[in-house]
Parts: sequence; C-alpha cells; structure tokens
Amino acid sequence: MACYHHCGSSGRVLIRVGRTFDRPGHDQCVRPGMTLPGMPYDIEYAWAKGPR
Repeated sequence: MACYHHCGSSGRVLIRVGRTFDRPGHDQCVRPGMTLPGMPYDIEYAWAKGPR
C-alpha cells in the first residue's frame, strides 16, 4: 500500500507524490496522520516538501 504518514502538531504539510511508469507526479496538502495518496500500483513514493 502506498501511504505517507505525517506526525506532529505543525498542521498541514505539502508532499510530493511520485507516480509509476514515468507519469507526472503531483503535490498534495495533507493533515497529520496517515494519507493514502493513490492506488498502490500507481504511486512510487511520497515525501514532504515543507509546511503548508
């Protein structure tokens, strides 16, 4: 399962979601906790870009 877990009380965080098969990724603003940015076969990675 592709997921991103943001913990802490800093509020929302902007993450970068990379997709498989050379398709363009996207940015997504997430709340603290577990986020499922897409289907497991479609997401290659997700990492924090910074506070939102």
